[in-house]
Amino acid sequence: MMIDADLTDYPASWFRIAFSADIAVGDVKIVHFFERDFMICRFGLSELAVINPYNSQMERHLGHRWKIVNNQLCYLNKVVNKDGLTCYPLQEVYGIVFIYFDMENPLIPRFSLPDLTILDSTIWPNRSRFRKTIATTVFDIHENAVDRAHFGILHPPAFSNRQAYFISQIKLTELSDKLLLHSHINVAIGPIKLRYDVNANYAGAGIGIVVVEGGLFSHSIVVLTTPITRKRVDIEYIFQTKKFPFPLLNRLLHAGIKYTVATEIDKDVSIWEAKRFVEQPILSDFDGPIAKFRKFFSKFYPKKTIGDLRDTAPCIASHEIP
Repeated sequence: MMIDADLTDYPASWFRIAFSADIAVGDVKIVHFFERDFMICRFGLSELAVINPYNSQMERHLGHRWKIVNNQLCYLNKVVNKDGLTCYPLQEVYGIVFIYFDMENPLIPRFSLPDLTILDSTIWPNRSRFRKTIATTVFDIHENAVDRAHFGILHPPAFSNRQAYFISQIKLTELSDKLLLHSHINVAIGPIKLRYDVNANYAGAGIGIVVVEGGLFSHSIVVLTTPITRKRVDIEYIFQTKKFPFPLLNRLLHAGIKYTVATEIDKDVSIWEAKRFVEQPILSDFDGPIAKFRKFFSKFYPKKTIGDLRDTAPCIASHEIP
């Protein structure tokens, strides 16, 4: 499993850096991702810019000295022509501000922002958000999806038959800069056994969309991951359910499913923060299509350089069914 990309570095993709509701007209806000600051400026209801605030020679900036006055950007009370500043490619959709970030070619997106109509409130009207900051890499979070063996061990209450879940296959389909994942989960609620189909769409390294349908309750999760550093990630989960017929039942079921999902994610955090990237792992029969998954994600990452520091030793342990 030789991958010529550095999966521990910053990937090139579209990333969430803010929510529209947090940037009012006339606001200038500094946010910190990728070990650097970004300046978000709202000039009008439909005019937004994400600017590199650093002085090109001194690599520092005075964020509090930037202001918007009469719809013009000012620094130290002097009007600045923003056309002469470095502005990142951005898109603002469904109340979310995305920028395209690429260490090698920051101004020309190589990938398009994916279709996010799943965030249309008419489709999934019940919505909640929760946010986490985790000491791990973007790639380690995504690779969790094809680690079949961990589901039955770490999340056993969700599965009626551990071995049946292990044997079920994870199917991957690559479509340009998107990766589609399909699997299923067997759930037992007392004597009732249900099957849920899981379909995930990974659009670059910053956006993951998971839809769980079947059984009694369907839900979707939009996972927006943005690196703060190479080993620290800010994650926003947008959790959605469809509308149930009775208002009280609607609120209770949404809250219950959200609590269950959040609890299971907390269990995953314990793995992510203790995980180390192994370039050539020894895989068991129960592992998912990790090699194919890594090959797909490698297109978003910079190539390896001489002197890269990483653990290339294979993992000596493999998963076993308890």
